[in-house]
Amino acid sequence: MIYMINQKEQRFYWLFLQQDLLGTWCVRKISGGLHNNHRREQWFSYEDKLSAAKALSELEYQHRQHGYTYADIEDADYFNLTPQTIEKVLA
Repeated sequence: MIYMINQKEQRFYWLFLQQDLLGTWCVRKISGGLHNNHRREQWFSYEDKLSAAKALSELEYQHRQHGYTYADIEDADYFNLTPQTIEKVLA
């Protein structure tokens, strides 16, 4: 996973290399504003893992050329899946 932000434009990009449910290698791109709820998610499928990895690195390079820098996710715990009891879910 690569997380990048552009402070000037107040935008972010997440880039993922992952397989879909059918085993096809994909690049998953999520983009949006840093301080609003506008998001866009796109999936690009490739023939194999190597082709998908090359595409991911090209996307990452293009974004760095447009002023994006690597960043840490502000609230990483929000995206972690943890086992919960029904009592915790209902609380």
